[in-house]
Amino acid sequence: MSHRYIDATHNLYFRLDQEDWREDLAKSSDGDITGYQEGGDSDVRRVLKEFCAAHGRGLYHPAGSGNPISWKKDVFSQVRIGGSLVRGAITAHPGAVAMGLDASYNPERDFTWVGLTHKASGKKVLRVNVHPLAGGTKKESDPDNTDSDALSEYKDWGLGQYWLDVVSFTAAQMSLQDRGPRAMTSLWDIVTLGGDYNAAMDNFGRWYYPAPMLEPLFVHDKYLRGLDHLQHAYGADVRTERRWAEAGNTDHALHFVERSILDVPDFPRQ
Repeated sequence: MSHRYIDATHNLYFRLDQEDWREDLAKSSDGDITGYQEGGDSDVRRVLKEFCAAHGRGLYHPAGSGNPISWKKDVFSQVRIGGSLVRGAITAHPGAVAMGLDASYNPERDFTWVGLTHKASGKKVLRVNVHPLAGGTKKESDPDNTDSDALSEYKDWGLGQYWLDVVSFTAAQMSLQDRGPRAMTSLWDIVTLGGDYNAAMDNFGRWYYPAPMLEPLFVHDKYLRGLDHLQHAYGADVRTERRWAEAGNTDHALHFVERSILDVPDFPRQ
């Protein structure tokens, strides 16, 4: 018997008001797991916390991060290893000083993750939530500064560093083994990425990511100022069934993907 769950990604867009946030949260709560971006503002943080508490959702929202993750508590429980919850945040490329740039250039981005157990199947899911630099990142001290040679150089470096950190972390997690008494299995049955990839346009109307990356990334989002995407899930125990997107008050579409959880036999110990 296969089970299904819905994964979602939702850029909260910090410039909205509280009612707009609540309306969008009601839509993205169709996700059994939902990753959010732009959730660092104190008002956004409070509204999200209240919404999840009122709707039976667990929430991981680490201090200083704008990329929280929530899940339906009747569908998933949190994974513990050695009594500790498996979740965290990593700040990638923490400053522009490594490039010799003024620290006022806004660079700092993090990604978050949560380990969850699908209650009905027992399968373990690692959900990684990302929000890399935008092509049109501006200097904090000068909002009208749309671009500069130094900032362009930093953006290219920062974006590469961010994805290097994400890919390295994900690959390391995919290689973890669960040394059970009867079989050697992967710790995670499913590993999936999602978030606001910021892959659409920079301030001069250029595609920011290399062209070969655009086709698999550009799923449904028609907005030109950003791109949300739920990446393919990794693992033999998962199959993507369908994808769809819904409009909201936010400046990004709300993206959903339905996944089947399969039961692929593990290799027995010899």
